[in-house]
Amino acid sequence: MTVDVSDSTVKSYQTARLKESAAPKSINEEVGFLLRILGEQGDFIRAEMRRRKTLKLKVGRQIAKAFTREETAAMLAHAKQMRSPAIFPALTLALNCGLRDAELRFLQWIA
Repeated sequence: MTVDVSDSTVKSYQTARLKESAAPKSINEEVGFLLRILGEQGDFIRAEMRRRKTLKLKVGRQIAKAFTREETAAMLAHAKQMRSPAIFPALTLALNCGLRDAELRFLQWIA
């Protein structure tokens, strides 16, 4: 029941998810979703945790790394050997246009 949820429950959830090796950003999103579902009680818990500075877990700044020429060539060679004929053109497009995975997945081909 929602009555059983408190700031200590949320903190326990955060700790348990960290032990499962979940990413802090994912945990923050899950907690945010939970508190939105709870409505007014979630607002109260959010305010209390924000006051104690325990609401959000620290998220590391991960900087992207560019592929070397050798890594790019190896990926393209492997993509050519895949069963699906769409993988090689999709990878080529992603590498040449700098597309992220979600951008590539949601492309719509218009004939």
